[in-house]
Amino acid sequence: MEAKTRAYQDLNEAALAHPKLKSALGPGETQVWYKRERAGALFNVPDPDPSNLTATHALLGTVNGTDPEELFYALQGEIWSPKGEARQLVLGKGLHHTSMSVGDVLVIDDQTLRCEGCGFRAL
Repeated sequence: MEAKTRAYQDLNEAALAHPKLKSALGPGETQVWYKRERAGALFNVPDPDPSNLTATHALLGTVNGTDPEELFYALQGEIWSPKGEARQLVLGKGLHHTSMSVGDVLVIDDQTLRCEGCGFRAL
């Protein structure tokens, strides 16, 4: 009989469940914000206001990773939630996507970075 997949209560649980993600998704100060709107036109997502991210985004969690590209990789659904472990966490925050995508935001130290079609751009 297959064991039931345990749902994540927070983002850092992905680092416990998948030890290879510890350097990126362990507890830390980097903020991961996902846009609240449903997926739409990927390249016409307006810039959020860095001083008021709660207006357009939900804080998914805080992590210890500081390399945007490493975080982007770690936050792809098939990597951090391969069996749907993050589904309830994501839905509970009013979000509609598990994988980091265009328009999502990282706040690393004092720098706010928006995920672009290719890479990140400082806001």
